[in-house]
This record gives sequence, structure tokens and C-alpha cells, in this order.
Amino acid sequence: MNKLLLVAILLGMLMMVQVSKAIWW
Repeated sequence: MNKLLLVAILLGMLMMVQVSKAIWW
């Protein structure tokens, strides 16, 4: 498993959570 790919996925998920929070609030 590529660690850089895993980190990129985690960052992407975190950004999606932040965006969803901004939309809900």
C-alpha cells in the first residue's frame, strides 16, 4: 500500500468533511 496515496485519501476525506460542515452550517 502506497503511504502517499493513503495520506492523499485521508486528506481528501477530511476536506470533504470540512466542506460538508460549511454547507450544513
